[in-house]
Amino acid sequence: ELAFGLVHIIQQPAADEAADGSAVPPVNARPYKRPLRITNLQDTQHELSATTNLAKQAGIYLDAECATPIGDTPLALSGKQEVTLWVCLQPHLSADVLSGSVCRQLVGTIRVALHASDGGDLIEEKPIRFTATFGRSKLRVGPNAIRFGRLPAPVPGASPPAVHATLRVANLSEQIPLQW
Repeated sequence: ELAFGLVHIIQQPAADEAADGSAVPPVNARPYKRPLRITNLQDTQHELSATTNLAKQAGIYLDAECATPIGDTPLALSGKQEVTLWVCLQPHLSADVLSGSVCRQLVGTIRVALHASDGGDLIEEKPIRFTATFGRSKLRVGPNAIRFGRLPAPVPGASPPAVHATLRVANLSEQIPLQW
């Protein structure tokens, strides 16, 4: 299993326009990603392919920037060679998830297959399950205002009086831990 764990959604800014009139991408525009290391345990060269059942929300890439998908062309893998693929998630998030009202569970499967080097027979196939929970914590700080009242006048030559206040920090979300 490839566990992404809890994924905190960053507050999306209002849609702005760049100087050229194009939309400015939101803070979360980059996908969430994890490396997947694969080793050809055989002594001979074979071809590697990888697909996912959530092709519109998860991609498998050859680079950490998630710019080069593994695509339909199998990857040549020499005997005993290791390769790192990148699993990148770009889930559809509803308004409820973006607001922090609910969380979104994303569960999918990656099918990694090793084929004969001539592009023929399937030699071995491994399913890999991936999971992620997307959501927002909801920070509440109280009280909204701190009133110290009248402070005593400073005494010449003495340290200023200590003034203390207490703030309560709470997470209104029951699903995602608070990061603050």
